[in-house]
Amino acid sequence: MISNYLEVFVLYADCKKTIQGKEYMGTMSVTRSGRQCQHWSSDTPQSVYSGYRMDWKYPNGSFVAAENYCRNPSTYAEYLWCYTTDPHMRWEECDIPKCDSKSAGDCTVSVKKSPWGFLTFFPNGWEF
Repeated sequence: MISNYLEVFVLYADCKKTIQGKEYMGTMSVTRSGRQCQHWSSDTPQSVYSGYRMDWKYPNGSFVAAENYCRNPSTYAEYLWCYTTDPHMRWEECDIPKCDSKSAGDCTVSVKKSPWGFLTFFPNGWEF
């Protein structure tokens, strides 16, 4: 028997879950001082360290898909960062807030198909 319910895992991407932020898959592309981040696949104006061009160092499995978003492919950095498009600033830390249980984090959503073919979403814990 196939269930009418589907559990969907949602990860909010506007904050980091850990100090290092290696799991962060958000789209912030500006450093804490407002500089634009450079694409991880580009060498202009900054030359990207070849060790950061390994897909496994990125949470979604691709340095190209990381575009110019703040990431932490480093073994040693304790924060999210990016190379900048400013020729006078090679890299800079990004200011991504840490998630807290009240504002963000992981949640599970239940999805139910109605008799009319519509999908209804219920946050985890709601009775339906």
